[in-house]
Amino acid sequence: MRHTIFRCPGKLMLFGEHVVLEGAPAVTTPLVMELIAQWTVMDEAFELFLGEPNRKSVLEILGLLWDKAGLEQPMRGNISLASTIPIGQGFGSSAALCAAFAYLVRNVKAGSFPNFSMIMPTIRPETLSAKDRMAVWTLANEAEQLIHGKASGIDTGAVLHPGLTRFAPKPGFPPDSKRLEPLGAWLVYGNVPRTVDAKTCIAMVQAHKGSAPYLKLAEIAAVAADTMENRKGKKIIPIVAKLANETLACFRYLGILSEPMERLHELALRSGALGGKMCGAGSGGAFWYLAKTREQAIRVRDNLLAFPACSFVDIKSI
Repeated sequence: MRHTIFRCPGKLMLFGEHVVLEGAPAVTTPLVMELIAQWTVMDEAFELFLGEPNRKSVLEILGLLWDKAGLEQPMRGNISLASTIPIGQGFGSSAALCAAFAYLVRNVKAGSFPNFSMIMPTIRPETLSAKDRMAVWTLANEAEQLIHGKASGIDTGAVLHPGLTRFAPKPGFPPDSKRLEPLGAWLVYGNVPRTVDAKTCIAMVQAHKGSAPYLKLAEIAAVAADTMENRKGKKIIPIVAKLANETLACFRYLGILSEPMERLHELALRSGALGGKMCGAGSGGAFWYLAKTREQAIRVRDNLLAFPACSFVDIKSI
């Protein structure tokens, strides 16, 4: 009996949502929340340990990856999944699933599953070599396209690249990626339930493609990415916070800024956040705010936790 475990984090796209497909850069960071996938390879028939609501789509993704990897033998053993990443809220739940399956399937093909031992071998994205990360990323992006139809590779890249990362789309795959230095600040992040589903939000934004607010959103993403990459002599934290605040007017015009998100933004700023924004498809979902110190981040977090619409809030250094 052989097995392996892959732990893949969730992510936040700090800047670049919606406009990356038009060539704007994105800045992402991994989160503490994670998906844990374990594949135990045995001679027994294949079994997936997962609740029924998502079983069909998960099996489709796994089947696609199996075919893409050129595996002809039937699946054997069992896969168990456990995740703390909220589904469909902009935290990369589907990207993490695709990346974890891509790693596991690639190992099946390579025959590199370790033999059973008392200590289970656990692999995380940061332990992968650059070559292995690219191989997993390529396969994961194939699966992501099954879910979203068109995938830039940035979502799957975000969960596979450790630290703050700038992605620059280009024709074909993969997008360019560059590890950025930490901001030296604290990130307060969480989510409020969406008032409109992600697919509708995307359609609403596309209906305004080419408008001044849409182009402004792309400009903000570019300036933020450039500022974080070329920061000599700049007080980077207030610049990034100000740019984040400027996105709200764009989201409002595009029709994807929900009333609860408007009120949460006001509360975050009153609580001491320097600035922040909604991220993901819109109309709720994931959000983030910057604070200079851990104490300030805790104060913002605690105040946002008291906000009725907030599903959860956490903090991390960034």
